[in-house]
Order: sequence, then structure tokens, then C-alpha cells
Amino acid sequence: MGLPDAGKPFPEADEASRQSKWNALVKKLISIRFLETYHVLACADGGNICQFEHTVYVTDGGPEILTVE
Repeated sequence: MGLPDAGKPFPEADEASRQSKWNALVKKLISIRFLETYHVLACADGGNICQFEHTVYVTDGGPEILTVE
């Protein structure tokens, strides 16, 4: 049993229009500081770089990582 199909965002739009709407949405979220931008990481020798972050909730009983099960 899989996940229900959520469908495409902006289903009425063609690909160029959909991309334009996503770009506008991301710019708006950045402008209201809901999203933050980060510099692209580059390895000096041209190798691959990967980065991820966890969301942590600190409680009286200690930290709880919310982004991992």
C-alpha cells in the first residue's frame, strides 16, 4: 500500500508557468524569512559535498531530534 497521490502542485499550469510560480513562492518565503538561503558548498578538489540538518527540540529531559524516526 503506497501513499495517496497528492497530484502536481499548480495542476492547471504548464511546466514553464509552474516553474515561475514555484520561483515566486520561494522568493516570497525567503523575503518573509520563512526560508533561509545558504551558499553552495564547493569542494576544493571538485569532489561531491553533502549537507543536511536536523530539527532539534530541547526539553527538560534532553534534546529530541524531530527529523529522524
